[in-house]
Amino acid sequence: MNRAELVKPRQDMDKKRARNRVYMSRWRLEHPEEAKARNKAYREAYPEKVAAGKKRCYERNPSLYIALREKWKTANRAKHDAYHKQYRQDEWKRFAEANKRYRQRNPDKVLRDIRLGNYRRRARMAGVEFEYFLREEIFLRDNGICWICGLKVDESHWHLDHKIPVVKGGPHTRSNVAVSHPTCNNRKHAKIL
Repeated sequence: MNRAELVKPRQDMDKKRARNRVYMSRWRLEHPEEAKARNKAYREAYPEKVAAGKKRCYERNPSLYIALREKWKTANRAKHDAYHKQYRQDEWKRFAEANKRYRQRNPDKVLRDIRLGNYRRRARMAGVEFEYFLREEIFLRDNGICWICGLKVDESHWHLDHKIPVVKGGPHTRSNVAVSHPTCNNRKHAKIL
């Protein structure tokens, strides 16, 4: 058998599939209710196949599915909002319990996130640059030495001080913050040293 004889059946099959797709498209347009019922019955009979097919399609082209979801949300804004409002009302106790458990298990992370939110909010209100970093980074960088008085600070009780205060236009960046004693920081207040 030569190559041409192997390729011909495949070409015939491709033509047959293309004709079948055209036929089915026309049939769906002419019989929309029956097509809907058939699709629904198939989805109910083979949920695993349907889920796997959706997953494959999404993996091939995620941006298309994101665009379709956004398009649907804009066209059905009231329906979308009503669904999510009802979901929040039904599930708020479960979310509250999960949040409570997380806060109890991770008090240091919660405190870190609260502080970070406060820094971000203050920087946004002052209209200055904001850079994400952890307090621990600054403590290690400065070796736990107060930049104002030059003495060692307590590892569990220290302030992150802005050299140029945020209210005076100083950014919340690594280069503008330093370790300080709470008393030194409070004494300095919003002054530039």
